[in-house]
Amino acid sequence: MYNCSVKQPVILVIDSGIGGLSIYLEIRNMLPHVRYLYFFDNKGFPYGERSEQFIVDRMIAIISAILKHHVLDLIIVACNTASIVALSMLRKVFLCRIIGVFPAVKLAVQLTRNKIIGLLGTCITVKHKYILALVNKYARDCNFLFLGSSSLVTIAERKKFGDIVSRSFLRSILIPWLELFNPPDTVILGCTHFLFLKDELQELFPNGTQLIDSSRYIASYVAKLMHDIIDTKYCGIIQKNVMYCSVMTDEMLKSMSFINSYGFSSLEVIFM
Repeated sequence: MYNCSVKQPVILVIDSGIGGLSIYLEIRNMLPHVRYLYFFDNKGFPYGERSEQFIVDRMIAIISAILKHHVLDLIIVACNTASIVALSMLRKVFLCRIIGVFPAVKLAVQLTRNKIIGLLGTCITVKHKYILALVNKYARDCNFLFLGSSSLVTIAERKKFGDIVSRSFLRSILIPWLELFNPPDTVILGCTHFLFLKDELQELFPNGTQLIDSSRYIASYVAKLMHDIIDTKYCGIIQKNVMYCSVMTDEMLKSMSFINSYGFSSLEVIFM
């Protein structure tokens, strides 16, 4: 005997681009019966080159606009930069439960063998006081290296829309670490976009280098948060997943097969 729910749970995933799809896929694998809304702010992309105030204002505007159309059970800020900069303010502004994504510092400390850890992220992420405090708290016994790059974010974004990834260009970005006598044996992918470059990055780093991220941890955490909501059988109409963007372009219109491949039935614009 089971209880029958008349409301399908709804999760909103937000990022500046397609990086958050890596988080979405992990969560959908654990929670397939939830309705997913995905918003990518292609007009504001990339956040790593924006001011902190811009990101906060942008996040508030996006969530406010979406709440005019949907009742949400959970919001996931699937962007390390936006989470670090804006999450605390978003929780003050909105009543809906909101979680963020952060670099897997504690996991890296557990996994490193040579005590040299690299954090690969946007320039905002790797320089932010929150990250420095996190490293100081959990990784005092480790040598922490920081490398910020907005170019990697753009490369990952372009890859998902069909561009070929230049290994030589990737190598030029990673040179500060690759030329070290003792390079990091554990590298934190501190941007959700970088998960789409994991194979290319793995090729460039020395054999045995561990590339880690927080996507599976986030998915497990979301599953626990949603347990009370999805612990009933949904009896209503199954709503389709929808992807939103902040500006419609010709490229977006030509990308429907890509969008459909991730389980979204349509692409729509949310005006703010």
